[in-house]
Amino acid sequence: LEFRRVLFRSTLDKIEAVAFRWRDTGAQSYGVIAQQVATVLPEIISGDTVKTVNYNALIGWLIQAVKELRELVQPQER
Repeated sequence: LEFRRVLFRSTLDKIEAVAFRWRDTGAQSYGVIAQQVATVLPEIISGDTVKTVNYNALIGWLIQAVKELRELVQPQER
């Protein structure tokens, strides 16, 4: 097992959360833009023409980003 350290705070602002509707069903959904995620975590993107995000792989990254942001906010709350 090999770990790679990512600076989460500096990369979090490169990913935009979006709401969208599927063309075929019209169902509302939420996600991120795969091309933006690819600039930070290219290994969790698949597909050539239509790109998809492995959201399970994104969860750990987001949890760590929230922890780091919490560390910044806690001293300001005191």
